Amino acid sequence: MNNKEGNENNEVLQELLNDITLRIQSSPINFLIGSGCSNPFIKTLGDIEEKLANTKNDDERLQSYKEYLKIIKPNTDLVCEYDLNKDCPSYKKTYNSYCDLFKEINRIIIERKETILGKQINIFTTNIDLLMEKVLEEKSLNYNDGFSGTLEPKFSQANFGRATIQKSLHYNYNSEFPVFNLIKIHGSVNWKKKQDIIYNSPKLDHFNIELLENKDNYEDFQKEYEKLAIINPEKKKLEDTVLDTLYYDLLRIYSAYLEKENAILFIIGFSMADEHIREITRRSLKSNPTLTVYLFCYDKNDYKKKEEFDIQSPNFKLIRPKDISGNEEEEITLGILNKMIFSKINNDKGFQK
Repeated sequence: MNNKEGNENNEVLQELLNDITLRIQSSPINFLIGSGCSNPFIKTLGDIEEKLANTKNDDERLQSYKEYLKIIKPNTDLVCEYDLNKDCPSYKKTYNSYCDLFKEINRIIIERKETILGKQINIFTTNIDLLMEKVLEEKSLNYNDGFSGTLEPKFSQANFGRATIQKSLHYNYNSEFPVFNLIKIHGSVNWKKKQDIIYNSPKLDHFNIELLENKDNYEDFQKEYEKLAIINPEKKKLEDTVLDTLYYDLLRIYSAYLEKENAILFIIGFSMADEHIREITRRSLKSNPTLTVYLFCYDKNDYKKKEEFDIQSPNFKLIRPKDISGNEEEEITLGILNKMIFSKINNDKGFQK
């Protein structure tokens, strides 16, 4: 890259940083996080959705689901006692990327000049893994996953409206803490369905993945697999009334937050393959002129693919890898994005109080 290209990139990046810094001051902050952010510890789905759509019989369907289980399986390591940081480099890399992002966003919320806005950060995701919960809990960051209760935590969408307030013992002063609302649109591996209620099963003891892998009869497999309260990775996503209702309820929450005045949405590691999410995002940009959406592309091929969305709105920002790094061949991981955007915003002294 020559000096001219380097200067142009610096200007593009600085303009992007200035734009985000200005908007984030007075905006309800939303993230849409996809499977690309949990990679490499949790692999992306690849062509599994296409395989499931084109299965000709139960045997083919069984094999496709077993392939999907291999992707899910690392979640069982997340709830074990041994230290993954010592044994698994891919986990350490993924964990640190989420950790850096959440710490920077938490600091942004604490230090931004606007004091009227609430301190909630909405994390919408189609990921069913437990990486985000693992990071938020281990780093003592306040988060709300929709469950309430101690003995048998139950899921309710109403829980996402809660704020965390601490009162000073001596001066009777109320202080609101940042809270991450973790809204898992496709369900989660720790969700356990019992009749019409979703319970939290933090140790994943509601299903046996080894047993599932050894099931060679599709009907036997399906009976065990249905213990997972997740939306299947296929176009025909819903065959369960409870999950069907919950899926659309969570989509309505997504839509409602995008309709808020001055809302900002960062889309990271997400393919936009879910047609419902894609159309809600498109519709919200049309109906809410104060909404700003930043869609970060993983590489130049991802950029070309997302150009096809043809979303005609001045508030839709499709960000190329070149805009971040100056290199068209660069792959923009969550770690690089955090380092080049959110960390730099935090280090801008004009942003702080």
